[in-house]
Amino acid sequence: MFVVLIAAIGAGVLITRMLAAPLRHVFHHTPPPSRADFVGRICIIRTSTVTPDFGQAEITSPDGSSALIQVRQSREHAVHGLLRSGASALVYDYDLDREFFWVCPVDPAMGDPALGRFT
Repeated sequence: MFVVLIAAIGAGVLITRMLAAPLRHVFHHTPPPSRADFVGRICIIRTSTVTPDFGQAEITSPDGSSALIQVRQSREHAVHGLLRSGASALVYDYDLDREFFWVCPVDPAMGDPALGRFT
């Protein structure tokens, strides 16, 4: 009786593998979105200003959804003026430890480099 049970389980596993193998190409796995997907994209500032300690921006992910992200502007970029609400900024790095994105001013007429759209 035990031998029949083991044989049935083994046959079930074998048949399932044979049937599932051709379906791998139909149901391909895509990696889940990550924060690194935002690096290189243009965002729109949503807070009054962006400083080295404060700021938020709205960004569109590669799948078309939008997200509100925490952003910071370095002191070197702030010398040319703080980013203000409605301004476009380029996300150029992600701080993994403090969980925010570094941004710098960008001309929105240039397009979104992450989408390959330049003018």
